[in-house]
Amino acid sequence: MTRFPVLLGLAGLMSLCCTNAFADDSRKLPQIGLILGGSPSAAKPYAEAFIEGMRALGYVHGKTATIFARYASGDATRHPTLVRELMAHRVDVLVVSTAGVRAAMEATTTIPIICPGFGSDPVRDGLVTSLAHPGGNVTGLYPLGTETDSKRLEFARELIPGLKRVALLFESTNPGWMADANALDVAAQTSGLRLRTYGVRDHDELRLALSGIDKNQVQALIVLNNPVLYQHRETIMNWARTRIPVISEGKDWAEAGALLAYSANFVEMWKRSAVYVDKVLHGARTADLPIEQPSKFELVINQKAAKELGIAMPQSVLVQADDVIK
Repeated sequence: MTRFPVLLGLAGLMSLCCTNAFADDSRKLPQIGLILGGSPSAAKPYAEAFIEGMRALGYVHGKTATIFARYASGDATRHPTLVRELMAHRVDVLVVSTAGVRAAMEATTTIPIICPGFGSDPVRDGLVTSLAHPGGNVTGLYPLGTETDSKRLEFARELIPGLKRVALLFESTNPGWMADANALDVAAQTSGLRLRTYGVRDHDELRLALSGIDKNQVQALIVLNNPVLYQHRETIMNWARTRIPVISEGKDWAEAGALLAYSANFVEMWKRSAVYVDKVLHGARTADLPIEQPSKFELVINQKAAKELGIAMPQSVLVQADDVIK
């Protein structure tokens, strides 16, 4: 199969959100279905990264590829409907954020599914047979969530003297995220910390969780980068800004006001997922495409947040930072 030279801009991708018909010759092009967990505005960095990755490989919407984009807007219940919509377009490959992978797997065992960043261990969660040999129609990238969760706990202890009480905020719509919360609870106990977990499914449950966190007077809040929480990160950070230090994953959380963010670069992972799409379109089997794990992790420090909270940032942490927000 020959390479499909293409160019795709963000404006073009966003316009696909509600597009249901294309020119008669569109079936000559590879059809790519894209589902992002957030709203078009919240998911913009990831959409742009995927577009950039596709462009680097030569793919441009409307010329030698067609991309259908759908957005769950932080509502996990929408994924089955979005998957069906894309399957109605007879897509050749599905690129699905972690919240929608299970829905995509339940809908099809034949269409290749690429996940730009499994939010929890895909082997433990039963999504693939192994990282080296996924064995089915799903593959992608895995940012080692459980390992980085433990590292964030270590940073919390180093930043907050006398730390004893920590809260964990996560989205409870996915069994994998529930398992990650349980694993982090075990890690906290091993470190001599008391961890209170707060699972939420929507904005109303988030507000109740924040109220509970406030009443329990915890000393730090760890937030997992799940779609509902990412969708409402401004609400979380506006509430936490002068109350409690927030430690999360992803640079955009630090930019929103979190004290510290430590994780793989999620935006780069979405860009990297275009390579998987290219391989599948050229005949590679998802069962044989190893799930990629990052070799580098980013530590982003928000000095402004530290000053607002009266926290003296240790030099031992600052020297490890890849980026410092002042």
